[in-house]
Amino acid sequence: MKCLLDSWTGIAKYMLFAGPCFYGAFSLFLRPDGNIVEGFGFGLMGASLLVLGATIIAIPVARLIAEPAGNLFLPSSRWKYPLPIYSRPRAFRARKNYGKAFEAFNELSREYPQELSPYLEMLEIAVKNLGNTEVGQDVYNRGVKNLRNSKHRKRLTRLHDELLGAASQSLNS
Repeated sequence: MKCLLDSWTGIAKYMLFAGPCFYGAFSLFLRPDGNIVEGFGFGLMGASLLVLGATIIAIPVARLIAEPAGNLFLPSSRWKYPLPIYSRPRAFRARKNYGKAFEAFNELSREYPQELSPYLEMLEIAVKNLGNTEVGQDVYNRGVKNLRNSKHRKRLTRLHDELLGAASQSLNS
């Protein structure tokens, strides 16, 4: 939205210079003159003013058209840092290689401490797949310490309570 507003503001600023050119061009074109030689000279000056005005206004008009279309394919810097890549650890997990999956998610949690997904995945792997509640508790503590978003901490706490509650029930049975 800001991009669109900037484009229209740019057009308004450039029109301060292009407007007199357009006015001069049309006043020279519409000038009633009986002499064809003088009329041709004024017509040529009018055409040159028209081209000059069009050139001045072309820059912001092109920007008005190009930026929204360009942001569709190449968005402006929405992310300050590259996003984490989850394909490698999830591939390990799909192949039931839980140790490597846990280590890969652990690397992601160290590189991106504010991301919730690595903590959730490590907590699940530790408790469900590896059956190690102590490691799950360590992952939970580290996640609560590193996550700043309260919704993320609540979600991690909810999963922690579900997994460790199910693990304690299975031990009691």
